Amino acid sequence: MRAVTLCWLRRRCFSTCTVYLCSNKEALASSVSKLQIKEMAKLDVPIEKVSLSRGLAMNKFEKDFMIFPEYTDTDDVKAIQGFAEVLRKSLELSVDHGELEAHGSLTDSVKAALQDSAVFSALIPSSYEGLGLGHKDQMKVFEDLNIDWNVYANVASMKSLVNTLLLFGSEPLKEKYFPLVASGKCRPIIAFVDDPSPSSSAEVIGEGRTNSVLRITNTRCIGMHNANLALVFARTKDGHNSCYIIDHSDLKEGDKWEFKRDETVGLKAFDVGTLDLLASISDDQLIGKLGQGNEIRDELVCSQRLPLAAATVGYGKRLLHDLASLCNKTPSNKKDNALVSDESMIQYTTTDFALKV
Repeated sequence: MRAVTLCWLRRRCFSTCTVYLCSNKEALASSVSKLQIKEMAKLDVPIEKVSLSRGLAMNKFEKDFMIFPEYTDTDDVKAIQGFAEVLRKSLELSVDHGELEAHGSLTDSVKAALQDSAVFSALIPSSYEGLGLGHKDQMKVFEDLNIDWNVYANVASMKSLVNTLLLFGSEPLKEKYFPLVASGKCRPIIAFVDDPSPSSSAEVIGEGRTNSVLRITNTRCIGMHNANLALVFARTKDGHNSCYIIDHSDLKEGDKWEFKRDETVGLKAFDVGTLDLLASISDDQLIGKLGQGNEIRDELVCSQRLPLAAATVGYGKRLLHDLASLCNKTPSNKKDNALVSDESMIQYTTTDFALKV
C-alpha cells in the first residue's frame, strides 16, 4: 500500500488551478475589495466574522459569521441563484434519460438548453467574451448538472479543456478556442492520463520544430460525441512528455483520426473509447512547455475533483428531495391514518442522510 504523505496531498489537492483561482480577481469576486484583506480591514470587519479558524484561535466566535465571504453583496447571491434556477428548469424540460441513452449523444433539446442557459460561456473568463463566473458560481452550476450524468460528463470535459488552456495555453490558442467553446461548437476529447494498456502508444516522430508527426495508437480517451478537438499526451525521442492540442479541421492529407467507442453500461451519450491518430504538428499546437506534460496531466486530474463533488452534492440534494416527497405521499403500513413520514425510524434515517448531504 502506498503511504500518503503530506507532500503528496499538498501537490494533489492544492493544484495549480486552485492557486490560479485564488489569485484571479474574476475567479472569486466581482471587486478587488473582496480579495484583499487590507481592503476588508478598511471596512472594520472583525477577523472572526471572516475567518472561523482565526476567530477560534483568538477565542472569539461571531454568530453572524460570513459563510461565503466572497459574496458580500446579496445581489451576487441572487444572480447565481437565478442563473442556476433557469438552468435547472431548462434541463428538467429537455432531459429524457432514455432518449439520451438511445441517441448516443446529447439531444438537440439538451444542447439548446445548455446553450440558452450559457453554461459553456460561464466557463470562459469575461476577457475572452465569456460570462466570467467565479469558481464558486461554477460549482453552483455543476450542482444542477446531475440531472443526468451524461450532461455532467459532457460539460466537465469542456471545463477540462478550458482549464488546461487557461493555465497552460498560449494567447493565440485561447483567442482561437475560447469563443468556440462559448458558442458550443467545440467538442473535445481528452486522452487518459495513464493508460496501462500494453498495445497503446503515444509518441512524437521527428526532431524538427515544424515538421514533426504525432502518432497515437490505441490510446483510451473520453469526451464529447463526434469530437473535433483532441487533447493528447505524447513523448518525444529525448524523453520529453508533452501535451498537444489537435484540431480535426487542421488535419492534412494523409493524416488519420479514428475513434472507436467502447460499449458501456450507462453514459452512452458520452464517448469512452480508443483513439488512433496520426497528425503533423508544430510548436503552435504545444500546450505549455516542452516536457510539461506531467504537470498538465496532474492538473487535469485535480481540477475535476471539485466539479464532480459539486455534482455529487447536487445529486444528493435531489435524492433527498425525492425521498421526502415520496415519504410525504405514501401511506404508512404501521400506523392508521398516517404517512411514512410520520414514522420515527423514517424521520431518523432521513435526517441522518440530510446531515451527511
